[in-house]
Amino acid sequence: MLLLNSALGITREGASDVTLDNWISIASALLAGSLVAIGWFVNGLFQRRKDVAQRRLDFRLNALESFLPVWFAIQKSGGAPFTQPGFLQQLEHARSKF
Repeated sequence: MLLLNSALGITREGASDVTLDNWISIASALLAGSLVAIGWFVNGLFQRRKDVAQRRLDFRLNALESFLPVWFAIQKSGGAPFTQPGFLQQLEHARSKF
C-alpha cells in the first residue's frame, strides 16, 4: 500500500502507516483472545461431562445400596430367597430404586 501510494504521489498528512510491529501486536492480541474464548468453552464442556458423570455415579450408588440387602438375603438363603419373609418387599424396594 505504501509503495502504491508513493508511486501515485498520494501523501497522507498526519496518518501513520501500519507497520509490521503493529500487525504483530494486533495478531497476538487476537490470538490471545481466541485462546481464552476457546479455553472457556472447552472448560465448560469438560465441567458438564464431569457433572453428568457425577450424577450417574450418585444414581448407581443409590441403586447399589438398595440392592445390597436383596443380595445378602439371596446369599444367606442358599438359593431359595423367596422362602424368607420380607424378601419380596426388599426386592420391590430395590427395583424401585433402579
